[in-house]
Amino acid sequence: VDMSDVPSMDVSGMTSLTTVIRDIERHGIGLIIVGLAAREMLLLRRTGLRKVQGQLFYCRNMAEARKVAERWLATADAKSAG
Repeated sequence: VDMSDVPSMDVSGMTSLTTVIRDIERHGIGLIIVGLAAREMLLLRRTGLRKVQGQLFYCRNMAEARKVAERWLATADAKSAG
């Protein structure tokens, strides 16, 4: 999810994003959040949403996000093959 054009979020936006992230995690889907402002990242961490390999990751830009996604896919392929 590219959040680079979102300079800030109010409480309802943060609550909605947190709910979506938790729902996605429950379904075993990985999520990479790109370009989240430092303040919002801190708020997410305070809610208990931290980086988890293959589940949730924060990146500064899309190039970094692509590398993370490729690693996740390679790891998932290796697990399913072995």
